[in-house]
This record gives sequence, C-alpha cells and structure tokens, in this order.
Amino acid sequence: MYFRPRSKFAYASSFCGINACFIFILALIIHYINIIDNNLYYVFILAVLILAGASLLFAILTIMDLWRYGYKGGLQALRAVIYSILVLAPISFGYYEFFVKPEINDVSTDIDTPPKFLVQCKYSDKAPRLMPSTAMPARYDTSIEEMIKAVKNLAIAENWTIATELNDIKNNKNYYIEIIRKTLMGGFASNLVARIHQEDQHNIFVDARAHSCNLKSDAGLSNSFIEKFMEHLDKIMIIGNIN
Repeated sequence: MYFRPRSKFAYASSFCGINACFIFILALIIHYINIIDNNLYYVFILAVLILAGASLLFAILTIMDLWRYGYKGGLQALRAVIYSILVLAPISFGYYEFFVKPEINDVSTDIDTPPKFLVQCKYSDKAPRLMPSTAMPARYDTSIEEMIKAVKNLAIAENWTIATELNDIKNNKNYYIEIIRKTLMGGFASNLVARIHQEDQHNIFVDARAHSCNLKSDAGLSNSFIEKFMEHLDKIMIIGNIN
C-alpha cells in the first residue's frame, strides 16, 4: 500500500495564514474600541504582514513538494493562500490610500476663516496643511435653536459621537458642535466641527471643518465626513429626514 507523506511546509502555511487573519481581526476590534493607539495598531499590522508573507512562502514550498514528490498538503496550501489574500488585500489598499496618495488630512468649507476645533489633536510632527473641502456650506431659513437641534439629531441618526459644544452666540453669533465619526474598517476617528452662524432671526449659515487625529493623511476620511454631514443636514432641513 502506497503512503503519501505530507509536506513539512503544509501545516506551517496554514498556521501562519490562520493567525494572520486572527491578529488582523483582533487589531481592527481593539483599535476601534480605543484599546490601542495608531502606532501600536501599525505594529499589529506589521505582524500580520510577516505572518501572511510566511504563509504564502510556505504555501509555495508545499505546492513545490506536491509537484515534485506528490506529497499531500495542497488543500492546506490553498487555504493558506486564501487567508493571506484576505488580509493582504485590505492592508495593501489601506497603505495606498494612507501613504501613497497626496497627504490631505485637514479640510474645511472655508479655508480663509475656518472653524477652530474644540478638541485639539496632539501631532507627533507639524499639523497637516488646511485644504478646501469638496463640500459647500449652506444657508437655511430657520432659527438657530432649530438648526442646533437638527445637527444633534443628525449625529444621533448616524451614530456619531457629539464630543463637545461651544455657545458663542452672544459674542460672535456662532454655535459650535464637534462630532466624532469612526470608520468600521480600521477604526480611524475623524473630528468634525460644525459652525452654526446666526446671520439674523431667520437666516442661519452652516459650515464645517474636519480632520483625523494623529494621521498625516487620512485617505479622504475627513473630506467624506464633511460631504456626508452637509448632504444629510440638507435632507433633514429640506425633506425632514435623511432617508
């Protein structure tokens, strides 16, 4: 009876691939719930890359054993390749978005006199350069009380966190609301400060500024945050809901 030995690399390829997936998912979760910061998150991602690379290498060696000597382990090698691709694809995409694209991580609808953030970020080096947002400010025929209520309702509807507020109506006719949004993938937080300006009793002007703390470039997260905020605020004020 012929006995087919298993490639000595088969188990290692599967082990590394499974653990790469496990650590990747774990890193996403604990970064999302703020157990680790961005720097430690990158350490986890580096570990995932090493494991996924080793998994692919062992999978190739397993396939070579299968081809040369007819060893078993082809199914384990295939699973290892799938596991590796599952983590390498999003990591490669994230690397391109965050580190290859132009550095943009501070956008505003008004770059001349932008709203000031109420929650300050601590950058390891110089702060990102302010860039214009693709979204536009808006003007509404309503009271400032109704406008503040609409912004808060929008944050609640979108599961965004209201970080803090500042009432400066008496001095400059402005009311500020700072909101935090987290991405489901990666758990990166973006801050948006909405400036609600009372022009008169029936005209309210709303503009916004957004950035992501501790990132040189945020893959367009801050700009998309402003776009979604202004678009959905418009729907609430005009239609009455965001659906």
